[in-house]
Amino acid sequence: MLYALMSERDEEKRRADKQSQLAQEQTRRANDLRVENLRLQLELERYKKWYYGPRADRLQSPADLAQMLLNFAGEMDRKPVNPEDLPPRSEPAEELRRVKRSSGRPGRLPWNSAWNSAGGSRPHCWPSCASGF
Repeated sequence: MLYALMSERDEEKRRADKQSQLAQEQTRRANDLRVENLRLQLELERYKKWYYGPRADRLQSPADLAQMLLNFAGEMDRKPVNPEDLPPRSEPAEELRRVKRSSGRPGRLPWNSAWNSAGGSRPHCWPSCASGF
């Protein structure tokens, strides 16, 4: 019995050590990813500075960058399009489709007409129009 308890204790120690090593490895990997993320952010800031010039220093938030890109897109939309940049026009292939025409009203519903001949020689519908036909 003592031998079984000692082997169980040793097994639990090995499992705890393995979990500890796994936690250390994950912590190291998380730290590496954090460093990589910071490096990429720095590289992005350098590219913004190179592309946008001094205005890149004023861009403090993603909203500022989005607004600047929106203004840029507006400027591009106002410029005329060079006809050489457009793809050549091609006639679209005529597509044949079968269309099922409806008959107006479904055949399974009854058609009831309600006429009111109150005081006139001609019948007229009630109550939507009082002027008749």
